[in-house]
Amino acid sequence: MFKETKNLKIPEIEEKILKFWQENKIFEKSKSSKLKSKSFSFYDGPPFLSGKPHYGHILATVIKDAVARFWTMKGFRVERKAGWDCHGLPVENLIEQKLNLKNKKEIEKIGIAQFNAFCRDYVLSCEKDFRTTLERVGRWADYSKAYFTLDNYYMESVWWVFKKLWEKKLVYKDFRVTPYCPHCGTPLSNFEVNQGYQETEDPSVYVKFPVKDEKNTYFLVWTTTPWTLPANLAIAVNPKLEYVKIKRSGFSIIPEGEKIPEDEYYWVANEIFKKEHNKETGDFKGAPINSTEEIVKGADLVGRKYEPLFKISNSNFQAKNIYSVLPADFVSTEEGTGLVHIAPAFGEDDMKVGKENDLPVLITVDEEGRVKKEFIGEGLFVKGADKVILEDLEKRNLLYRKETIKHQYPFCWRCDSPLLYYPLNAWYVAVTKIKNKLIENNKKIHWVPEHI
Repeated sequence: MFKETKNLKIPEIEEKILKFWQENKIFEKSKSSKLKSKSFSFYDGPPFLSGKPHYGHILATVIKDAVARFWTMKGFRVERKAGWDCHGLPVENLIEQKLNLKNKKEIEKIGIAQFNAFCRDYVLSCEKDFRTTLERVGRWADYSKAYFTLDNYYMESVWWVFKKLWEKKLVYKDFRVTPYCPHCGTPLSNFEVNQGYQETEDPSVYVKFPVKDEKNTYFLVWTTTPWTLPANLAIAVNPKLEYVKIKRSGFSIIPEGEKIPEDEYYWVANEIFKKEHNKETGDFKGAPINSTEEIVKGADLVGRKYEPLFKISNSNFQAKNIYSVLPADFVSTEEGTGLVHIAPAFGEDDMKVGKENDLPVLITVDEEGRVKKEFIGEGLFVKGADKVILEDLEKRNLLYRKETIKHQYPFCWRCDSPLLYYPLNAWYVAVTKIKNKLIENNKKIHWVPEHI
């Protein structure tokens, strides 16, 4: 028995079975015998025609085929039409690479119609390989009537769904900060963001915001995104936390020839100070602290003004609460200093604080992730602007500490570009309005595996 099994040529056997199925129309007969049976609806997410089929496609198609065959054998009629996904960024990115295009403006030079034609020709050229592979692994489906998502009737069905959402008042437009890929030029869902986290190195800096009308006194703020500092419009504190004013003497890390101040004072969260202050050396986050001067609640700091790190010439940025300390419950003592730099343009919490306090939105970076004109680091991609901004702050004695940190940061899962949190006008589906219904129906679904 072992000897016979050893000499079996599995591929040849598979090909004979496939030939038998095709010549005798076994798949068609399995459907026709169930014409009057109850239908089992099988919704199949089609594979994307973006190159050659791979193991991931084969694994998914085998599982789908097993489910469809199972319900057919249970006596149901299971319609299975092959389909091909053609839209979206995967194929656009591939064509950009083939044409050696660096950004979206270069696509516009070629022409949208011409670029779309390149994309269409490419996905259609991939269809034969996908069909051959899926047929070869035994996936039963109607390939002769396969649908393409670029077909008009398919796209119209998507617009029909959107129209129904609109009629139910489940579609709205909003200006909000969202995860955004500057290369692909598109926002990403939370699910997509979670696919692209990577460990990376970024600056970890403690910045000194000068308290207005208080000589040598600063609000000490931590950030890992220095490029957002020119867009700063406020500092947030937790009104319920305690904050301490600490004193540092003999400060010396400033450019040669400038006057060394006798004392400097910094506001930080008291809990963080007590936790990280080394009483033996006096060190706090890399610098010697001599004493504490005052302890207040965060609520007592709210409303205090500070001098902006970078001057803004635009007269629109004269709002009442601009460059002041504002309350925010999300501020914690888990990291940083207990004071948070607020740039409404580049953070979800920041935008929320800005809306609650009538702050303007200062957008210092364009949609390609490059610093706009008239701002420090002009023309540089945000990560390159970090260095220029920090050098400027250091020259002006506004850096308390500078180091590098390794942490998890989101990158685009399609093109590997670092994501930005960026303000966009976009259309959204109001899922929160139907959240309870979704949860209720979710409980009725038989999930396999159950933990899903």
